[in-house]
Amino acid sequence: MKNENVNKAFEIFYKYLPHGIDFSDATHEIFQTNRVEGIEVKQFLLEHEILKEWGEAGKLILSSKGKGIWIKYGCIEKYIEEINALKKKEDRLNALKNEKLIYDSRISKWQAKTFWLIFFFGLIGGICGIISLAIQIIKM
Repeated sequence: MKNENVNKAFEIFYKYLPHGIDFSDATHEIFQTNRVEGIEVKQFLLEHEILKEWGEAGKLILSSKGKGIWIKYGCIEKYIEEINALKKKEDRLNALKNEKLIYDSRISKWQAKTFWLIFFFGLIGGICGIISLAIQIIKM
């Protein structure tokens, strides 16, 4: 599916929207020669909640999200680019979180292995200090 086809369908659908035309008529106008491509465009727009079903006949109308996309971006291509940029950013953040989790687990293992050794030396030092203090108090 080409973005130009989606943009063309979106433009025609938005142009006819005030007249109450449904999306199937718009796709018929655009893709008279290629029905499969028209179905792909329709599925794409439904999956991204740009279109919504209306009424018992199942007419497809432009959703409020679709109107917002048209007003903000002017075409689907820019919207798709922004979605892809957000996905890349999210993937990068997930990779950083995973990397941080790996480093945290390594540090935690190191801390768990060294805790009892350090605790044992601290306990011996504390006992030696108390004994030394007690001996000095007794000598006085």
